[in-house]
Amino acid sequence: MGVSTFPPVPAAAPAPLLRIAAIEAVYQSAIVALHGVSLEVRPGEIHALLGANGAGKSTTLKAVSHLLPAERGQVRSGAIHFDGQDVAALGPAALVRRGLVPVLEGRRCFAHLTVEENLVTGGIGRGARRREIAAGLERVYAAFPRLAERRRSPAGLTSGGEQQMTAIGRALMAAPRLLVLDEPSMGLAPLVVQDIFRQLRRLNQEQGLSILVAEQNSTVALQYADRATVLDAGRSVLHGTAQALRQREDIQHFYFGQGVAEEAPELAAA
Repeated sequence: MGVSTFPPVPAAAPAPLLRIAAIEAVYQSAIVALHGVSLEVRPGEIHALLGANGAGKSTTLKAVSHLLPAERGQVRSGAIHFDGQDVAALGPAALVRRGLVPVLEGRRCFAHLTVEENLVTGGIGRGARRREIAAGLERVYAAFPRLAERRRSPAGLTSGGEQQMTAIGRALMAAPRLLVLDEPSMGLAPLVVQDIFRQLRRLNQEQGLSILVAEQNSTVALQYADRATVLDAGRSVLHGTAQALRQREDIQHFYFGQGVAEEAPELAAA
């Protein structure tokens, strides 16, 4: 009698590290900034959030980091879950301690502190011990050697690229599981932007760091991302793999806010 065989059962896909489900966000209880935005960030992936200026990228990231209340904003409906927990039930500091660490738009550094002092504040913010801070500094300097060279310089006297690296490095000192980046390429030279994204990709591949990055520069974002979501006028209008989005001839129409919601297919299941 022959031995019966059965096809292997496919492994279940891992639960998303971050799930944004149909959120509506408002400012001052009246100005609607997001209309049913949804996306998921899977463990170990880089997910790009694309769209023109005013599309709702920054509002989405602030909602994820629970920073909207500081700007008289709120998520009025829908839900955001990080690692299975409702973000609305946690404050920004608690989210950082759990591994969701934002880097806000504008290269925000403590200008009068040195580069290294800026980095150390990231470790202190998560309650790291001295040995952990020292190890974190080594990792940041390995990722961004220019910061090692400027470690004793006041951050306010460094270049724009060095300030952006400092802001990202400070976030890395908090040992993130999900790094949330808002417009890291803004105002920087193309070579600097490529260097920053290369290092982020290396951290993603070597350490499994998950990244959600909002970008107007769709070319560089799609070069390094695994998947992407396009926003237009506060709505998510395209989802798919970065490869599929790169191949679409009409991506710039979506990217610059032309011809949106009616043509918003899921491009790929991967």
